[in-house]
Amino acid sequence: MEMKDILKKLSALHGKADAAPWFVVTTDDSRYMGATYIGTSNRGPGHDSERGLDGSREQEIIALTYHQSGPAVQPDEPDRAHANSDLIATLRNELPNLLDHIERLESANRALRHEQQRLRRAPEKDWHEMSQAMSPLFAKLVELGYQDLARAGISALDQGHTYVNRLLNEKSTKDAS
Repeated sequence: MEMKDILKKLSALHGKADAAPWFVVTTDDSRYMGATYIGTSNRGPGHDSERGLDGSREQEIIALTYHQSGPAVQPDEPDRAHANSDLIATLRNELPNLLDHIERLESANRALRHEQQRLRRAPEKDWHEMSQAMSPLFAKLVELGYQDLARAGISALDQGHTYVNRLLNEKSTKDAS
């Protein structure tokens, strides 16, 4: 699946899912068997011992991620279930930020590609102007934490400038002879 399809799918799921924030809740059922669920109410850290699966929380439970079902429970099951629940809730809560960040990066990428195309068609006299125009884009990349990408862009701009100068020098040499 291509990245654009993944992002489209995530955006659609984000729009259909229960609103964030989601929380991890550890409780019991009516027989005091341990359970972990993802819900819409923050019931605080730790096990609440309130028999939360007795039906009174039906509207707030999004997904049951662990339910102790007998005496033969593996010792790491509750820890693994809690880690899985943390992952699911954190991803749901941070999904809007991730999608926004990806959109900002894609927007910066589009702007850089546009400038790249413009630079490829530019005469020598416009190089200084275009270098100045690119500076805010490189600064934005640094601000977003992409220093290496900004350095690569500056390096490519310098190489392009050198290449255009060489072509112009070759042209002037041919014209002079």
